[in-house]
Amino acid sequence: MESNGTSTGTILLAMLGGAVVGAGAALLYAPQSGRRTRQRLQDLGEDATQCGRDFFKSAEECVANATAEAKEVMYNAAAEAKEVMHKGHGCAEELRQKAEAALSAR
Repeated sequence: MESNGTSTGTILLAMLGGAVVGAGAALLYAPQSGRRTRQRLQDLGEDATQCGRDFFKSAEECVANATAEAKEVMYNAAAEAKEVMHKGHGCAEELRQKAEAALSAR
């Protein structure tokens, strides 16, 4: 998820922060009443809050999916390791029996 040392989340947060600052500056310099400007700033703050909530919910879902995938990979790796161990024990037992047979035949 990293590209050139900068994560996607960092870029999105920087863009969101820039948008909030730019919109706030535009509102402050706009020729309108104080009450209307305060209302627009409040609306902007609510929008930014909702955007932040949406971002963190999405991040939470992404982490949950990655965790589920990691658990599945670990489970599959453990199952494969058990199978390899079982085969290894079978091969070792077969070699032991052949070695005993060879020694007995002497």
